[in-house]
Amino acid sequence: MTPTEKEKAEYFEDFQKVAELLQQIRRYITEESDTIWAGFDNVEAFLAELDKDIDNIQQCDFQTLKKVHIEFLPTCTYQELSLSNGWSEMYLQLATEFDAIYERLIGKSSTK
Repeated sequence: MTPTEKEKAEYFEDFQKVAELLQQIRRYITEESDTIWAGFDNVEAFLAELDKDIDNIQQCDFQTLKKVHIEFLPTCTYQELSLSNGWSEMYLQLATEFDAIYERLIGKSSTK
């Protein structure tokens, strides 16, 4: 079920928080970042996908939220990036914050 505009307004603040978490990840990525273990041949490909995800999240897109949820799972994209590039402690903080927001958003949408 696709949320209505009224429902999107209800979720807006949490989606913007998720977008900020993704922007924090983006700030950790440099031209020298190792993206191979995360499944990307190069930094540019990863950043293009991340930028698209950020834009979709800012638009309160639940499909992208589900995708981002997978990317935050242990041994998935964001953790692999953090381990390969020396910011695993920050990943743990971001993942914990994301999990709380995600649970809140899913809880709201399942009561509709």
